[in-house]
Amino acid sequence: MLMFVIIAQRLKSATTLAATVTARNAEAASVAPGLTPENLSCYQFSISHIVFTLPQTLLDLARYNPSLIDSLLMQTAAATLQRFANQRWDAQLGIIMVLHTWGQTLNEHHHVHCIVTGGALTNDGRRFIQAPKNFLFPVKALSLVFREKMITALDSARKSGTLQLSGHPELAQDADWQGWRSTLYQHPWVVYAKQPFAEPQHLIRYLGRYVNRVAIANHRIQSIDNGTIRFDYHDNRSDTDQTMALTADEFIRRFLNHVLPRGFRRVRYYGFLVNSLRKAALTRCRELIGLPDPDKPYIADLDAFLTKLGHDPSLCTVCGQGTMKTVYAVLSFHDPPPCYQRVT
Repeated sequence: MLMFVIIAQRLKSATTLAATVTARNAEAASVAPGLTPENLSCYQFSISHIVFTLPQTLLDLARYNPSLIDSLLMQTAAATLQRFANQRWDAQLGIIMVLHTWGQTLNEHHHVHCIVTGGALTNDGRRFIQAPKNFLFPVKALSLVFREKMITALDSARKSGTLQLSGHPELAQDADWQGWRSTLYQHPWVVYAKQPFAEPQHLIRYLGRYVNRVAIANHRIQSIDNGTIRFDYHDNRSDTDQTMALTADEFIRRFLNHVLPRGFRRVRYYGFLVNSLRKAALTRCRELIGLPDPDKPYIADLDAFLTKLGHDPSLCTVCGQGTMKTVYAVLSFHDPPPCYQRVT
């Protein structure tokens, strides 16, 4: 709701824009049914947290090809991990990916968080091979393979005509493309294995917070005053908390850069965690390593709750007779910022 207030101050079409942002956030949440602490705890395996980052050189292409570039980012990251698993164990991993397109200051920073099972199911289904604790694959080797796969995928997209070059029409010429292509090898591509969380549930909660919202949480915004928005961010270089001030126009521009194209799936599953294989594959993995089936999560009974409550919460609180109808639901992990909290 805070975003809607900001936009309403600056744009006449605030209602339409707010509805679009809300719908796309809800869509992102609806495609992530497996991203819950309960589901991951059912896997009962150790996990690794690996992040693949798109280099700055590709950001211009990503602006004109958001669905294509971000899809290639996720697909090549998964293919890179699976290649190492196949070469080392002749097996496939289970992978959950969550795409983020922003940094702490709402800048463009396309990267994908990979939740990777700490082991792999062999292709013949006879063994589950567990990786060493706190180590899966060397990140420098992952970086080299990831870069090569991504560049090859870009070559194929350009050749097939699916890569839009509107922002850089000169890249349609083979010589210019090869010259630009060579710049992609000048710097190492960032693949980062994050320090593992103590429990898988913590990682899922950390990533799950960003599935149904975009770029910034309300509690980070300090104030909105005279067309200027001030918000907190963490400077990773100095490892300190800082405050940034942006004009409303610039804040809105940065925020809208991270609203994904309609229908784009920011949470995806690969390996033996794809929807068609997950149930059977997880059952087989638990059989191979001698783990029992997990307890089913508790689901509250609505009728029992209403009986215990003692009254119908859908009744109008004013007249006590009319029945209220749900218009829409607003989900939030945090209270509104102080400047929007009612003073009593």
